Amino acid sequence: VPNIFLLESDVGYYPIFENDDLYCVNGENATLPSYMLSAPASWKQKTLAECCWTYFQFLFRQCMGGDHPGNDISLPLVPCTNSSLSSGKWYVRFTTGSDPVCLSDCDGDLPCGGLANLFEQQLYDTFWECCEIHTWYIQDCSE
Repeated sequence: VPNIFLLESDVGYYPIFENDDLYCVNGENATLPSYMLSAPASWKQKTLAECCWTYFQFLFRQCMGGDHPGNDISLPLVPCTNSSLSSGKWYVRFTTGSDPVCLSDCDGDLPCGGLANLFEQQLYDTFWECCEIHTWYIQDCSE
């Protein structure tokens, strides 16, 4: 890990949860929610790497990539040999007004649903596992 990612901030780094935009910022450069300010020890991490790893392991590379305002790192990361961050595992997506659906953590056409987000972190090895737990009452899990 390059040393710039391990630099400690006197103020610390905090997670930002804004809709689908998830990243860490240097607390000095951000307006933080009152719940974080009232309990900084519960939220603050010393480095950007620690913040990204603690709160966004599933989006670690994006969090560290510097393309989010306020994280004050503008160096791109060297691509991994496998450019896809998808696991190929399965998760359930709950959408207001619709039945839940099991999707694969991958990019592309269905059954891919894109990368699982913060609320879809429970991943299953097979469609069958996801279906048997979450959608058995609305679809045939043997498909």
